[in-house]
Amino acid sequence: AAADVDRAEAATRERRATVRAATLNRRTLDVIRGDLPPGDRHRLLFSASANLAEFACPPTLAHALLVDAGRDAGLSPSDVRRQIDCGLAAGGADGCRADRCDGRDGRDEAMDLQAALVRLWR
Repeated sequence: AAADVDRAEAATRERRATVRAATLNRRTLDVIRGDLPPGDRHRLLFSASANLAEFACPPTLAHALLVDAGRDAGLSPSDVRRQIDCGLAAGGADGCRADRCDGRDGRDEAMDLQAALVRLWR
């Protein structure tokens, strides 16, 4: 039990040291505030989410911070999702899947899940 406590404390210290080393970019703040100029929207949304991943930002929070800015800039919902997911994966966020960066927006996976649930309830 003491070894588990020591490992947990070490993991907490390491995580806090990593978070302190990260720096929130000025452009990330601009994107969160909704400043996504035409022609640069995809790249800036990707970069902002990668920067948030450096802080171990959970994917749900990154989406909450960035989706409105991307949609207000005129990007489709699937483009916004894909850029945020790809940025998080590139930034090394836990729980982010690089396969979202292959042009799929997750609808195939959702359809597969829905079909599996239908089969389960038959």
